[in-house]
Amino acid sequence: MLPITTPPIVGAPMRMVTGPHLTAAVAAAGAISFLGAGYDLETLSAQVKETLELLPQDHGASDNSGGSQSSAEEKILPFGFGFLVWKLNLLEVLVEVTKHRPCAVWLFAANNPTEMVAWVKEFKSKVGWCRVFVQISTAREAVDLVEAGADVIVAQGADAGGHGAVSAAGTLSVVREIVEAVGHRVPVVGAGGIVDGKGIAAVLAAGADAVALGTRLLATDESIAPRAWKELVASTSEGGINTVRTRIYDELRGTGDWPKIFNGRAIINDTYLDQQRGVDEETNRQRFAEAAVKGDFSRVTAFAGTGVGQIKQITRVEDLIERLQKDAKAALREAALRFSSV
Repeated sequence: MLPITTPPIVGAPMRMVTGPHLTAAVAAAGAISFLGAGYDLETLSAQVKETLELLPQDHGASDNSGGSQSSAEEKILPFGFGFLVWKLNLLEVLVEVTKHRPCAVWLFAANNPTEMVAWVKEFKSKVGWCRVFVQISTAREAVDLVEAGADVIVAQGADAGGHGAVSAAGTLSVVREIVEAVGHRVPVVGAGGIVDGKGIAAVLAAGADAVALGTRLLATDESIAPRAWKELVASTSEGGINTVRTRIYDELRGTGDWPKIFNGRAIINDTYLDQQRGVDEETNRQRFAEAAVKGDFSRVTAFAGTGVGQIKQITRVEDLIERLQKDAKAALREAALRFSSV
């Protein structure tokens, strides 16, 4: 990987959000960057090509051979790929990773813990140069995955936007438990509801080695999320009461085949409210489909974490990451000064 600025920030690989422009911008800003491949392998080559074209020249693929010259197969991409395990074939994924040689992969959402362990073992035996990040929500899973060879554990709490474990504690609780379980062996990245410098400082103080940003990076100029989604994120207040974890959006938008152990946190809108009012599913589905054609986010899914209320504007990635790191350092210094005499 390229030199990383501090505190370390990781750009979450969000499907339908983290395209080439966002991936390149996050990497160029000195953060750890992942392309949101999701479960789409067909467009991966084109996305990799575009991302490399967008990166500054000094952020191109690196030489892993230790010399000044290397063959194409020794080049390592300066960004990773994020995969949704449950809907992919492991062998096909390994072919793509071997072809493109990302510096890391981020694995999430296996059908069950045993499947994820199998994926990690295969990655470590077949693509040794590639660092394996695994996103989970329990200390028990973390221990098993580190034993299997995982290089980094992404500890995702229930505050996270988008998909996550149905049964999960809040972000700080998840981070603390996972750090205590495996933090002495591998780095732990805290994820879920983190959108500002003080949030970063809190998760680092809880023992995490880095933080992952999702919703906050969605609301940037470089993300491929629709403008209406970004504006909704920037205008929504009190994420704790104006977002909800549910499967209704997946059921209505045609992604209801997600494993039942996962649901998604989204901004509450008329789709969810109609379900709560008892509107039948077929009527709700029709209304959702009509809104999707119009790009109407009064009904269309708008995934977002509980920190959404602290996002006030859509920004450029470079400015955002620089400010967040500066604010995080200031928050840590201030806390140390406040309590240094206690």
